[in-house]
Amino acid sequence: MKPDEVIIGCVRRGEFLIDGSGWIWKRAKSGYLKRAEHKTPAGYLQVRKMVEGKRYHASAHRVVWSYFNHSTISRGMTINHRNGIKDDNRPQNLEMVTYSENQKHAHKTGLVDQFGQKNPRAKLSDREVVEIRLIYSEGGYTQKDLAIRYGVTFQTISDIVRGKYRTRQGGPIGDYKDRRQINTKRSETTGRFV
Repeated sequence: MKPDEVIIGCVRRGEFLIDGSGWIWKRAKSGYLKRAEHKTPAGYLQVRKMVEGKRYHASAHRVVWSYFNHSTISRGMTINHRNGIKDDNRPQNLEMVTYSENQKHAHKTGLVDQFGQKNPRAKLSDREVVEIRLIYSEGGYTQKDLAIRYGVTFQTISDIVRGKYRTRQGGPIGDYKDRRQINTKRSETTGRFV
């Protein structure tokens, strides 16, 4: 049995109560109601329940959505917080979406920011990208020189100085495709730039 289903079963039996704000309550030994959720390190609310010697952990937003929609969450779907606040489990703030839609929402609202040096694949810091653009715009260094200096490929440097990659970082971006032809001459014998 899925953890969500176990907790929903507890709600139906009256062991937990869910109010209109999406808060989940349990009855304390004193008889008063107390919040049943606790916050996870990721910022979501979670409900725990021990049933027949086994502990079940369920995400509160999934339980609240299932309870108010009288439905289980379809396979391949997840529950999204429309306003991006992970512990706001009001029924009107929850929607069932695909995992892809959930990720797009997280990027669109800024919940996930993997631009620049925050991207796990980034080899250069934001400061280094600005330095590369400044150094290259002033002249005196080739893209190959900068690639060696910063430990990346020539193509990476080319994409950075032309603004193809790391567009959110500062520094001058230019069209440098004809740069070699400025301030250089062709050899009359070979036709190569000297």
